[in-house]
Amino acid sequence: MSKAVVPEKSDSLIPISQNSLAEMKRHRALLAKFVKSQLVEADFKNKDSKSYGEGDYGVIPGTKKNCLFKQGAEKLMRLFSLGVRFKIIDKDIDRYANFAIYTYEAEVYLVKTGQVLATCQATANSQEVKYKERTEWITNDRGVREQVKVETPVFDVINTLQKMAQKRAMVGAVILATGASEYFSQDVLDGEDVIDTTARDVTPNEEPKKKAASFTRPAKPAETPKTEQSGPPVCCGQPMILSKYVDPALGHKPWYCMQCRTKLPAEEAS
Repeated sequence: MSKAVVPEKSDSLIPISQNSLAEMKRHRALLAKFVKSQLVEADFKNKDSKSYGEGDYGVIPGTKKNCLFKQGAEKLMRLFSLGVRFKIIDKDIDRYANFAIYTYEAEVYLVKTGQVLATCQATANSQEVKYKERTEWITNDRGVREQVKVETPVFDVINTLQKMAQKRAMVGAVILATGASEYFSQDVLDGEDVIDTTARDVTPNEEPKKKAASFTRPAKPAETPKTEQSGPPVCCGQPMILSKYVDPALGHKPWYCMQCRTKLPAEEAS
């Protein structure tokens, strides 16, 4: 009479087999070969080069590890037959504080089965250095052309913020889905962040821009905003409004003048 074979007891809650190990080795070998032969490392040595910062990955100046760019993430998705879906998690736009922030979630899945492999959330906001200000040429009071830094109107970068948040989320999800963290990291910086694509340097040959067209923060008027006992403070002859959102620079909701854009801390108006 034959005895029943009792399987050996395993303390592992996750089933692992020889096939699993073999598949992992195959995956890592394929990924290593692909990175070496198909992905292009970006050059950050020559800032005057037209191809500066262009590529699939690279070591961003000031960091120590290779960072994966959107172009490289898209190649990895094609290699492993992956797709991506985006979902907006949060957005906040305050025209009076000149501030906007977007948060997106990227969901990477297998195209063949629809199985979700990884998700990642990322944000982009208008207070980041590359979006907060831009360079413009103006003619000063002496009639001399000069370059100045001016505050970027938030509605000039709304679309850029949306796309940047989506891109960061996608890159993070692709790294998780493909197991590429062995080769790449995802920092706040990436290839496009190195080159300030939002700054618009107007050449001296162009027509001088009127100062009124620049979104420079106007100086406070000579008249100090007055406060009233029964209502909001008054500036430029009109009642100021109380912003619905917290001003990142002040740390609270300020009073705001619609005409001259002067901000008055709420505690000063109490």
